[in-house]
Amino acid sequence: MFWYSNKQENINNDTVSTETTADNKQTLKASENIFINGGTFNLNSESDGLNSDKNIVINAGKLVISAGDDGIHAEENLVFNQFSDVCITESNEGLEGKIVT
Repeated sequence: MFWYSNKQENINNDTVSTETTADNKQTLKASENIFINGGTFNLNSESDGLNSDKNIVINAGKLVISAGDDGIHAEENLVFNQFSDVCITESNEGLEGKIVT
């Protein structure tokens, strides 16, 4: 399963397990902001596990990511708030963003 959005996404308390396909190398991709507000994500990707052309904000949730390139890639800011649990088991670059906090 591949998930793509061309708008801002707010993800609240979802459970997502996904792997990339031959056509789509990234598992979760958005052209706008991504806000994760809870849930469990098991991502296995040939490229980036989680990718946004803007900002990624992880307020809460558990993410387990295995990626061939970046675990989490934000073109702008990558923000982790107090209730996030992120485990990147494999990647070339674990976290990437202009500013990572």
